[in-house]
Amino acid sequence: MTKNLSYDADDGGETKIKQSYVQTFQYAAANIKEMDELVNEIKNPTSTKLIFQSLPKHMRRRAMSHNPKRLPRKYRVKHKSQMAKAGNPTTTKRPSRKFRRKPSNLMKEYTRRQRKNVWLETHIWHAKRFHMISKWGYKLPFASCDKTYRACYRASAKHCLLQDISFLNCIEIIGSLENIKTGFEKLTSSKCGLGITAKTFISGRREGFVTLFKKDQYPYQCLGKVSFLWKSGINESERVLWVFVHPSFYRNVLKELFDVFDLKKIETFSENELLFNRINEYQGNGVCLRELKDTLNRFRLTGPLSQAILSKVMIPFLKEDEKNKNWFQDYSKNNSFKVQNSFWEEVKDCNSPAELLSNMILGLVVEDFRLQRPKKRTKAVPIDAKNPSFEALTNPSLELPETPLWNHELRKKISENFISNHILNEQRNKTLLVPGEQCLFEKNLQPIPVLLIQRPGSQNNQLKRLGYSAGWDVLVPSGYGLSLWLSLVMWGCRPGGIRETHMVNKEFGSATFLPDTISGKQEISETGEALKQRYFQLPPNKRCNYSKFAISSPFKPSLSKLVNEWSGSDNFYILRDIQLLRQLESNAFPREIIEYHKNSLIQVCLQMKTRGNPKDLAIICIPTKNDLRKHFKTMSSNDPVYTEPLKIDPFEEERKILKSSHKKLLKRLRNRRVRQKRMQQKTSCERVKIAPPKTSAIIKEQFDKMCDLWVPRSPSSIRNQCSREVFGYVTQSSFCLSEGRVTAVGYVTPQGLNKIMKDKRNPEMLLLVRGTNTRHYRFAKFKVNIDV
Repeated sequence: MTKNLSYDADDGGETKIKQSYVQTFQYAAANIKEMDELVNEIKNPTSTKLIFQSLPKHMRRRAMSHNPKRLPRKYRVKHKSQMAKAGNPTTTKRPSRKFRRKPSNLMKEYTRRQRKNVWLETHIWHAKRFHMISKWGYKLPFASCDKTYRACYRASAKHCLLQDISFLNCIEIIGSLENIKTGFEKLTSSKCGLGITAKTFISGRREGFVTLFKKDQYPYQCLGKVSFLWKSGINESERVLWVFVHPSFYRNVLKELFDVFDLKKIETFSENELLFNRINEYQGNGVCLRELKDTLNRFRLTGPLSQAILSKVMIPFLKEDEKNKNWFQDYSKNNSFKVQNSFWEEVKDCNSPAELLSNMILGLVVEDFRLQRPKKRTKAVPIDAKNPSFEALTNPSLELPETPLWNHELRKKISENFISNHILNEQRNKTLLVPGEQCLFEKNLQPIPVLLIQRPGSQNNQLKRLGYSAGWDVLVPSGYGLSLWLSLVMWGCRPGGIRETHMVNKEFGSATFLPDTISGKQEISETGEALKQRYFQLPPNKRCNYSKFAISSPFKPSLSKLVNEWSGSDNFYILRDIQLLRQLESNAFPREIIEYHKNSLIQVCLQMKTRGNPKDLAIICIPTKNDLRKHFKTMSSNDPVYTEPLKIDPFEEERKILKSSHKKLLKRLRNRRVRQKRMQQKTSCERVKIAPPKTSAIIKEQFDKMCDLWVPRSPSSIRNQCSREVFGYVTQSSFCLSEGRVTAVGYVTPQGLNKIMKDKRNPEMLLLVRGTNTRHYRFAKFKVNIDV
């Protein structure tokens, strides 16, 4: 027998193993107890696992725990008994998605979801493709989910941009011309431009714009700018006026109209039972007012190709069916119907809507928009561009704006007789013989009255390119909004949202909301809170120290404090006097501004002389002698004119002490809770958990203190916050795609502007602009904006 050897370096050589085997009876005797327990377990199996947990791993599903039908059939009975012992409730079967998507249930769900925010008729289309936001009581599309910012600009400049602006609320006012004029004279001022009863507007040929103020409060307490249309007619005792108001100050305008005309509610009637619209009617002082809120659809087409697209979609209705007599039979006999069709035939092939009379109104009766859709998305372009006659461009007929759309009973009837796409497709399947051709049923679709409102775009070549943002606004009855929207999109319109409205205004050189209006103050407050919240979400080492940068108000423009430091009054307003603004445009500073309008702010358009984007909330300063001298020496340089020296942060040490003491306090409170937990654990048989901290009030107080130490709530000075004298703020700044440079819109005090314009050492009238996140000052040119 050979020796059992082990060779191991640690053993140091040869080692003898005592035994190389184990006898079975000896192993069983040593483990007899464990073997008895194993046999007993096999004979009497007991398991704490549930049935669905005992399956092989490749068959286990999480849904098996609550759905027995996902288990094999032989295990389902045991599984149900286990679930019953556990006391789990028997869940009722959830209705299938097919049931929930039935038209009746779907409409109920949509109605429930509109209790808080109203939907536009194109909401479903936008919700699938756009980021939706809650704004002004509506659910509105903000921007496309795709990257389309530059594409939307190209559409507005060279093609066609489409926007749904049906959220503009319409107010109908009926009364004598004298009563309406007397009432609106208390809400407007002739110094701001043409009034609401100017001759060019009361004929009904043009849409007008007017700025409303609170009753007898001009130039303070501005409500905002509204657009209006007059119904054409010669009956001076009963004129009809439509006023379109932005929803951000709609209720404020209504309140002032109630006060001016002493209105009282008389009735509420339905405009359209299917769309749940109600019209409130009020009367007083010989005037009747109706709220047409959410009863009209309004779409905005911007760009030169909007003319070609409308020519494809707006086909005049010329069919006459004796079997189905309706309102069209009588309207088609009017001379205005023929004049409108002949005018549209003459001007529909123009190169751009900017060629037509500015703000002109055209009424048409057209075929159903669904009949004009192409089979696939097509870009409409003018094939044979024509130049309309001089008479059509300069002196259009007074019968052009006439339309049945003014009659609310007719609008209600048209909306109720709208044939849904489902019924239309069913009828097509029954009667269509040749695919793609028009069937007999489509000839009986009711005609649709529409109003086309021309927008001239930019009229000042000194500010922006002539004709930019020209286009059409289209008014259609409720119910036909989505049909028209889809037809316009199929003919090549680029859809846009609220972001595109801001983009067009920036390229146009105007502000969306003025800071002295209700909507402007609300926008400034909301934006300031968002910026402040974003700032304090950053860690301290990533925050810009505005105290060292000498920026007193980094989150919103402190215009009231700025005006107070220049004039002595907190109450300010935007200067809208056309005559004074035109004098400023011609580089002449009128004395009346300093004497009577010292509390005002003047809107200016800025252009950066060199590179650099100051961004929103930048400060506008007055240059010194050295700044102007340095500029003339290095005119071709892109370097900053001056760099603000870093200041000492007076609260830096205090913040460190406060932060350290706050940490110590939280640690001391936690140690106290730990000690309490240990004391309770000694006398308790169960495990004791540590008590919740309940330090939210302490943390909130600490956060408010730190915010005040980072950015003081009430800055000491705005005018002298830095080494250059501040006299204005930039409210919006961005790269202008139409000009290829950075442009901005800002507001300056007249006293500071007077210093700039009277300084002989500054013939170019340059301003200094500095952003909130930089210490560099740069020069910018300015031009006074008249169309405020």
